[in-house]
Amino acid sequence: MTEQISLFGVYLVHIHHFDEQLIDEALEIQRQQQIPFGKLALETGLMRMKGIVQVLAMQADRSAHGSRCYFGELAVEAGLITDKDRELLLGIQMDRRKKLGEILVDMGVINEQERTSLLEQYHLFLSQPS
Repeated sequence: MTEQISLFGVYLVHIHHFDEQLIDEALEIQRQQQIPFGKLALETGLMRMKGIVQVLAMQADRSAHGSRCYFGELAVEAGLITDKDRELLLGIQMDRRKKLGEILVDMGVINEQERTSLLEQYHLFLSQPS
């Protein structure tokens, strides 16, 4: 698996022999569907548009110098939100993100019953002593 690590994805590849490229494709879909941090900050009222534009400019400037900077970290650095706000927004972002199993169902790789069964097996696997 490439950039994004998913423990459930690793489990599917190594235990159930799912194709790694297929899991990567599903993770890319998941990444593309993620609601941008700035949009959530605006939606929740934690930031105004002026602050979002300011952070995007900071992000563009740092990216131009070869740094990868996360919107939330820059917003905290700029004093536009608190670290607690950043954690709250990250939690909302994660909650709204479509889960890997759901994406695999959407892709037609597995059906809903298989997804449920795989998740049950995964949770059992995690609960076993190492």
